[in-house]
Amino acid sequence: MRDLNKARVDVVMQSLKLKATTGALTGDDLMAIENLMQPVQLTLSKLKAK
Repeated sequence: MRDLNKARVDVVMQSLKLKATTGALTGDDLMAIENLMQPVQLTLSKLKAK
């Protein structure tokens, strides 16, 4: 599982580096990354809504 997590982080970092290098990095990109890093909180009400 640790290798999978490392691979995910590597993909995100390489994507950010590529966008930054090409000048295509935006605030929306950073917000998307921030949202990915938020812990997932599943509550019973969220599960029932699905």
